[in-house]
Amino acid sequence: MSLTTLPYPTQRPFLDGVSLHDLLRSLPQISQAMVTQVETYKHMVFSTDRLYSPFFSQHDQVLFRVMQAHTGALISGSSVVALLARARFRVADLDVFVNMQYVPVVGHFLMNARYVFKPMETTMDGKKKEMVQQPSNFYDTVESESKSWVPNTADCQNKGRPIHVIMGFHSMAVMNFVTATEIISLYPYNTFILMKNLYLMDLDDPKVMQAKLKYKSRGWESVTMISASEALCHDFEWSLKMRSVGGEHCWVIQLPPLEEYNMTDTWGPKL
Repeated sequence: MSLTTLPYPTQRPFLDGVSLHDLLRSLPQISQAMVTQVETYKHMVFSTDRLYSPFFSQHDQVLFRVMQAHTGALISGSSVVALLARARFRVADLDVFVNMQYVPVVGHFLMNARYVFKPMETTMDGKKKEMVQQPSNFYDTVESESKSWVPNTADCQNKGRPIHVIMGFHSMAVMNFVTATEIISLYPYNTFILMKNLYLMDLDDPKVMQAKLKYKSRGWESVTMISASEALCHDFEWSLKMRSVGGEHCWVIQLPPLEEYNMTDTWGPKL
């Protein structure tokens, strides 16, 4: 009896033990039947329900994706790492990255989803000025346990769209994000197969050191430097070469298509 003839519940433990590389690249090449089984597994494991259920009801999950589609909001942070690692972290907030012009829309949605606005701890005039000068470096942290959302400014040098902010993160392992239609990992092999995390910022920074200790406790090996040969190797994920989102080194997982919804819902203005 082959794996593809077994019922899905029997296949699940086997597929849970398969590396993401083999799951996404190798197994589908075996047969069309295996393609079907892998797609079923991906639909169950890499689902918006698994990502959003700690934060939103079933109804609000759909509306959240609709809001994403119309605002270009990206989801990143620990929750997406946990989803792709097929793991559960004790604490994993939902980081929502969006251009400043759509912050009221995201705020209306979160308040209608019964989240309470919690102001930033730092409310100095300088910080407010920075938010105005760098409006796209804005994100919300959604905390499921306290049912609150915290507006913040992305603590990085990059300016531009939300993807630019994500590219300015402290390390490679967290450079994964979710759009309204896809889950994308920029450095998947080193992150989820080799379990290595390359740090791009000074480890003397308390926030970076805190992140390093957090991901070390979750099983990731910390890397602070790569060799010259690695930097020049085309096949190495972390090498010095031009990359594009969705390119050969990326993993892209398609989400189920969105249904059509009336965009005059109560969570925000018509877009």
